Amino acid sequence: MGVAGPDHVEFACVSGFPSSAKTAVLAGQAFGYAVSVGFSTVEGTPMLRWPVTPVSATPNPSLPEIAKASTAYEMKWDGFRAIIWRTDAGIRVQSRHGVDLSAFFPDLVEPLTAALPQRTVIDGEIIVWNIERGRCDFSRLQRRLVAGRALPRHVRQHPAHLVAFDLLRDSRGVDLLDQPLTTRRAKLERLLHNTPPQVVICPQTSDRDVALGWLNDLGVAGVEGVVIKPAASRYRPGSQLWTKVRTRDTTEFIIGGVTGTLQRPATLLLGQFDNHGTSGSSGRPIRSRLNTGRICAACCAACRSSGRAPVIHGPALCLQGGRRTSPNGSHSRLSR
Repeated sequence: MGVAGPDHVEFACVSGFPSSAKTAVLAGQAFGYAVSVGFSTVEGTPMLRWPVTPVSATPNPSLPEIAKASTAYEMKWDGFRAIIWRTDAGIRVQSRHGVDLSAFFPDLVEPLTAALPQRTVIDGEIIVWNIERGRCDFSRLQRRLVAGRALPRHVRQHPAHLVAFDLLRDSRGVDLLDQPLTTRRAKLERLLHNTPPQVVICPQTSDRDVALGWLNDLGVAGVEGVVIKPAASRYRPGSQLWTKVRTRDTTEFIIGGVTGTLQRPATLLLGQFDNHGTSGSSGRPIRSRLNTGRICAACCAACRSSGRAPVIHGPALCLQGGRRTSPNGSHSRLSR
């Protein structure tokens, strides 16, 4: 939810809010704030206002089995969530948390001005493409926020793109929050049918097998995973209507040492083999979670008795099959 200042936050009508948004509003009131998730109601019709808290997604370990006709699958990108407001004064770029990021993306002003009629509001993701690596580069987005006087160089060398996936207000100034996703998507496709290269529409499918292919094949391109959306759902700011499933990167590590005890390891010092078969440290120790620690203890005990080096696997060191898998989007490096 957006905070306008230390003593004041605009208050939105709570009627019709999802329970999570109601809780946030009531919690803010308890601390003496008026709280907004970015829309009010006029005669029962939701109305957008700056800043709006976008719909978010709850994590799920795998793609659920859902009837295809009732579900939309979209690629989840490794970038900054952004609400784009096309106002009379120009383009405003709002972050997930209600911060105005317009100054950090001057390269998007011209293409978005050309693509969007006045009064339009769209939801999407800002990404930067790393040509050398052939994938999205989240770190280059982050560098813009701290670049200072070097920002023009970052903008020139690594231009940003907007991947649009929802239309919240159309060119007539009509808010679409109460319309189903299928209707909003059709309007978005018509709106952006002939846009500059820096503005694209997020791929969407109703075919679970296609979405599964995205998960399996596109992680190397920086696609974080898949977002699952009910096709008939309305857009409710501040709610968690969607579900996300992350792609995973897998690599092998060797346990070189632990802190704590072998029975209850606290952190793990990991190593990897390079292309020449030489083992080296992967860098700083990795904290071991409770369940991971138990599995690691059993792995270390077995390998200690056999004389073999233990090999581990899993997100945040979940051990299985000799590999470590890390969900994309965590922005943590597997080796250093």
